[in-house]
Amino acid sequence: MKVHQIYVPFRENRSLYDNETFIKSRMLWKDLCQRNGYEYHLWGEELYNILLTEYPQYEDFVENLDPIKKHDFFRVLCLHHFGGVYIDLDILPLKDDLEWIKFPTLRRCMINKQTKKGVYICNDFMAFKEGDPIIGEDYFNSVINSYYEKHDRYKQLGWNARFVLQTTGPHHLTRYMKKYKKDEDYNLFETNTWKNGKLLENVNNSPITCYHTISWMKNKKEDAICYFN
Repeated sequence: MKVHQIYVPFRENRSLYDNETFIKSRMLWKDLCQRNGYEYHLWGEELYNILLTEYPQYEDFVENLDPIKKHDFFRVLCLHHFGGVYIDLDILPLKDDLEWIKFPTLRRCMINKQTKKGVYICNDFMAFKEGDPIIGEDYFNSVINSYYEKHDRYKQLGWNARFVLQTTGPHHLTRYMKKYKKDEDYNLFETNTWKNGKLLENVNNSPITCYHTISWMKNKKEDAICYFN
């Protein structure tokens, strides 16, 4: 079992060690891996260089991506290439191992039904086997196509955060899975979710808990730290 976490500063060159949740997440997952004989990786920008050496066809696309979209893109490519589990640094384990995972596995987030309907698939916790075709060339081409289809309109409207979510982020992942994959192709699970110190979703026997630090947002107005190019 391989476990991957990624930290690349999004702004102000802040260190991982400036965020208590990130520190705790890294420590707990690394310890869990050591106890169970898993392979743990905390990647930085060197991951991007490794993957572009293997997949040079994506170099032109990612060259001008802002750090947020680049992080989204490479986390999935990392799993396609190496296989294993990708885990955001605002997620903490609630179980002693990862034996509960059945590949492939994705986290499902319940949307507040008072404001929106349905659910979406998150890209903050994902498990795929090496070379899994579910996140193969078709998926990455769909991301690239979505990016260019939405770029001009979203730029004109100033929809920075939405541009992330709808291209490299979880909303595009959700659309892709619903459109091209059958439910039996992958496993979904729900988790405890916290935001601003409040428990939004409480799931019995949740294997992980997510703290939604929103580290890529500037403020509560969700002005994303990204740009259009």
